[in-house]
Order: sequence, then structure tokens, then C-alpha cells
Amino acid sequence: MEQNNTRNHLKTILVILLAAGILFLIYRTAVLSDEIEYLRGRISNLQADIQDVQANVREIYSNVDERLKKQASLLSGLEYSFGELDTDSHTAAVTLSVVPKNITDVMTLHLEFGGEKVDFVQDGNVFTAEFPVDIFARHEEFPLLTLSASSGVQTEYLEDVNLSGLYQMYLPELYVNIGHNFNLKGGKLYLDSHLHLDSKPMSALPEADFVKYELAVEVNGTEVSRQDLTGEVQADISAGGSYRTQLKMTLDAKVGDTVVFYLYARDSFGYIHKIQAFHWYEEDGAVAEPMSVDLDCIYDGNGNLLTRN
Repeated sequence: MEQNNTRNHLKTILVILLAAGILFLIYRTAVLSDEIEYLRGRISNLQADIQDVQANVREIYSNVDERLKKQASLLSGLEYSFGELDTDSHTAAVTLSVVPKNITDVMTLHLEFGGEKVDFVQDGNVFTAEFPVDIFARHEEFPLLTLSASSGVQTEYLEDVNLSGLYQMYLPELYVNIGHNFNLKGGKLYLDSHLHLDSKPMSALPEADFVKYELAVEVNGTEVSRQDLTGEVQADISAGGSYRTQLKMTLDAKVGDTVVFYLYARDSFGYIHKIQAFHWYEEDGAVAEPMSVDLDCIYDGNGNLLTRN
């Protein structure tokens, strides 16, 4: 009897110790969880601090580079502006004015850009040159300034003068989207979705706007339909800047065919914008994108391609 009491007593003590141990482990787990969360917070703060320091370092380097560039430059001042667009040559007149740091009585400046050489005209301390720039050209080099004086000839690339792809400044922009809500069945592609069109006149020129809209469908590279949307689009664009409608269409298409919807928009300068709005290509039950797709092209009035994005 006494032995049983002793065993029960030991069991009770053991249970109490185990319970105490479990409670301690629960407590330690909670404490460690709080410490882990605290450390995670510290790590996150440290990462943010490191990013701030890196940003500050980059800014310092940028400022140093900018100061060194200004110190090494031949010029103390530089300004340039753009003139009207010549739609026949697709060029815009650029007027560039510079002020050399050291001006002498005998000094000439000329500029080389796009294979052309232009002389500057001096008026006091300011030298000015005007030259045409193709707004659709992707110029890989900056304008090269050559300064000739009695002390010798010096050259400098004008890296602050960006003249590449000026059409984005002169021409309006269009956003077009057709939702991918379609069904392929029995050799037919059924499209029941929305057409959303948003005109974004990026240019400050008042005449830079779209005047005609057409929706075209191509199957395997062949145009199968074209619809003039000008009237209804213009009404909505003028009222709220966007156009949205439900688009229902049935096309002959099978697995392996490529179906593309394009929005053709003619702007007030006569340029044609061809914008991909919807693309469908299905093979082995999966919809895939081909490697080469014309997302956005601009043509002149004769159909000549001027730029492709």
C-alpha cells in the first residue's frame, strides 16, 4: 500500500514537472517568436537603411559626375528648342544655342549630326545653329560640337541634347485593348469581349489628334475584315477621352491559325498608326505568343513604314 502511494506520489510529481516543462516550452516559444519578429523587423529596417545609403551614394556619384562633366565641358550654357513639323520630310527644326566658356575674337563652331554639318552663327557670346532632325530616326550618337580657335580645335559630344525618337513628342498616342474572352469550336473562333480605346494626345500641338479609326482583323496575315469606327469613337473621345464598346465577332479559325486585331488610326498630320489590340494563336490546346509581333507601327500616307515599337 505504502509503495503504491509512493508511486502515485512520484507520478504526480512527474506529471507536474512535465506540465511545468510544457508551459515553459510554450513560454519560451512565444518569447522566441517575439524575438524572431523583432529581428525580422530589424533586418527589414536595416535593409531599408542600406537602400537609403546606396541611393545617397548613387546621388553623390551622380552629382560628382555631373560636376566633372560641367568642369570638362567647353560650354557654360546650352539650350535647345523645337520648331514646327514638316510632314513631307518628317523632320522638325531644332534650334541649338550655346555659350562657350572661353570666347576669343577668332572662334568658329560647327555641329555634326545625322551625317550633316551645320555652322553656328555668333551673336555676342551666344552661338546659334538651326538644323532639321528626322523625328522617326533612332539616333545612336549625340550631336558632336567642334570648336575652332587660335589655341586649337576641341570637340565635345552634347549628351544633354536628346534628339532620338522625337515623334513621341509631336504625335498623339493611342491605347487600345480587346479582352481575351474567346472560344474555339468547330472551326470557328467566337469573340465576345470589350473594345477599349483611349486617346492620349502627348503633343502640345493643338492639331496633333486622331481623325479616323478603323478596326481590322487578320487571319494568318491576310486581312479578312475592316470596320470604320470613326463616328462613334470621335463622339466618345470628344466627350470623355475614351471609347468602350462590346465586341462580338465570329471568325473562321482553327488550331494553328493566327488571328490578330489591329486598330488603324490616322492622325491630323496624315500619319497612320497601326496598333495591335488582340492576338490569338493556339497550338496543342495552349494559347501562345509568336516570337515576332508588330505591336505598334507608324506609316506615312503612302504606306511606308516609318517606325516600329
